Amino acid sequence: MSFQPPPLTRERLSILLRALARRGGEMKARDLTRLNGVEWWEIDQAEEKKFIITEKRKPPTGRPSKWVKLSHNLKSSSFTASENPPFGDSGNSANAQNVSQTCPTKLLPSRSSLDRCIKRKQWDFAFWYAIGDFGPGTGLFGFKRRAWTAYMKAYPSCHSKASARSSSSRLLKRPEVKAAIAWQFAKLDHVVNIHRFHPWTAVEVWDILHRLGSQRAQWAPYHIKQRWIIAGLQAQEKPHGLD
Repeated sequence: MSFQPPPLTRERLSILLRALARRGGEMKARDLTRLNGVEWWEIDQAEEKKFIITEKRKPPTGRPSKWVKLSHNLKSSSFTASENPPFGDSGNSANAQNVSQTCPTKLLPSRSSLDRCIKRKQWDFAFWYAIGDFGPGTGLFGFKRRAWTAYMKAYPSCHSKASARSSSSRLLKRPEVKAAIAWQFAKLDHVVNIHRFHPWTAVEVWDILHRLGSQRAQWAPYHIKQRWIIAGLQAQEKPHGLD
């Protein structure tokens, strides 16, 4: 089954045209996609409807690149980047009728905005870090939590203590690893009904710990705690139903 691109809408077309207007009417197609979130099929459809023009340019050094320019009709209208493009001009009125007005495109969220799943190796590292280890050099009572030993157990391919120390130090700073460690500590605390849940992301870990009343929820980041406070205030302000 081949990919069927969504129809071009005025919402997405205005984003494309305003981005070109901010750069003087032309820019590289790669920069247009990377900096403004314009997809390649939107560029192709806008070119078919004669809103833009594409051409290949060969720089003095390097490979040729694809450039996107505003059409001559839109250049003559001289709209600013803050204004809506003039879809009803005489040169583009017939093509503007083929652009959807009432159904804005709902694209998938970008990957950077999604919560990262906690990987199996990160769960293993959090488990070995939480339970600690016994042996020589572990302190007066023979027990200590050392991140580099937990890293070498979770990642058996690592055989150098120096690289394990540096890698475990970086791993402890990751938000998903912090959440996994808090989850393992909550399991050691025997929080009621914690074994019924199997979270995938850090946000799910903190929300479940907060719902179960675990003290490990105090380790949650500031923005998640603020979300809990706002949700509590909204629940208090919600009017109660009449009996």
